[in-house]
Amino acid sequence: MDARATTQPPPAGAAAASRRAWCELEPAVRAELLSEISHLAVAGTSASRTRCERTGTAVVDFPADRCDRVLIAMADLLRTASAPRRRALRSAQVVVDTGFPLERAVVSVAAALIVGETVTLGFVGGLDRASAAYVRSLAALLPGRVLRVRFGDRLVSGGHDRVSWLSPSCCAESSPFDLRILDQIASVRHTGAAVRSEVRGTSDPAPRRVPATG
Repeated sequence: MDARATTQPPPAGAAAASRRAWCELEPAVRAELLSEISHLAVAGTSASRTRCERTGTAVVDFPADRCDRVLIAMADLLRTASAPRRRALRSAQVVVDTGFPLERAVVSVAAALIVGETVTLGFVGGLDRASAAYVRSLAALLPGRVLRVRFGDRLVSGGHDRVSWLSPSCCAESSPFDLRILDQIASVRHTGAAVRSEVRGTSDPAPRRVPATG
């Protein structure tokens, strides 16, 4: 056997074919597969974890574990509820600012993937080693590059059907899901840290101005 055969890149159309196959799945099936892929990503990044203990308790929690739990919750939700579905392949960009909870960002990304969008996920600030390894593994395990991850300062770019800016001070999101449901899954049921999506239906990260009165 030619040793070079094991290092050859996949055929040019392989990624496109796997991406089409992913997008042809029902939303509930994509949600279930996403939760299983997340579990594999968590298992593969356990060696990179940095210990984070809650003061006064014996609970040890990690961002990747919280992400895994919220994706399981989304899969559970879609077993009994319907989800919107894109009729044509669309692309979304999700930009995450420093300090925004990783599990809430992952829920936003999952919502886009579940309805059949491809996602470019950008992190303005850095992540700890384990969290960065988790999101990279998640992107690598998903088929057809439906998820791409970027790190840096200049992340907002054109060419996307919609853009969401997730920041602790202003969460500007136009998700196909009800944002209240996404916030509940990520915050109330699993983390206890509330994040409210204040701006709906816009990709403008700037907070709204309140006109002066009097």
